[in-house]
Amino acid sequence: MRKLLIILIAITIFIIILLTTFNYKVPNENLPSNTKDTSRVEQSKEQARDQVKEASQVKETTSVETKDQTRDQAKEIALKEAKTGQIIGYDLDYEYGKLVHEIFILDGKLEKEYNIDTQTGKILKTEIKNLSMDPEYRLMLNTKPKIDLTKAESLVKQKYPKARVKKLKLDVEDNVLVYEASLNEANKEIEVRLDANAGTFSHKDIEIEDD
Repeated sequence: MRKLLIILIAITIFIIILLTTFNYKVPNENLPSNTKDTSRVEQSKEQARDQVKEASQVKETTSVETKDQTRDQAKEIALKEAKTGQIIGYDLDYEYGKLVHEIFILDGKLEKEYNIDTQTGKILKTEIKNLSMDPEYRLMLNTKPKIDLTKAESLVKQKYPKARVKKLKLDVEDNVLVYEASLNEANKEIEVRLDANAGTFSHKDIEIEDD
């Protein structure tokens, strides 16, 4: 009788151990749906944080790519592609969702514009305009400005030492050769016009950007 009781106790303990082990091995599919939903929410939060981090890194990269050294490299790429001509302007803009350097070259009667990827140095687009077809722009062909692009950039930086020059391009306004300039200073975007012969500034326009 005592042996039988011991056997029954042993069997009971063995069954309890089996049941406990089985409970620990229940697959994830048997978990309540709200548990799985919570896990998915946590994964979504992680993905969102990663996207914000990546966006921040892109913004930092953009700031680095706007340095003058990179612009100078873009000028070299454009001159090599054009083979002949003189650089008369540049701009920093977005094309095809990418930050690009727009380099303008005057080659005879033609104004050539090259859009160059700031990161890869690849020419994304080329535009050619025949200035002789426009009576107003013939002035750029017949008259050489006393102030070249390098001097114009120096004058702009002297007047606005804390600003970053985004755009500077030789143009014609009211039959006068001018340099159209766009600058960024803190939260301000400044548009100015520099007489390409007299070296005087005019048409100052300031726009306050929202934070």
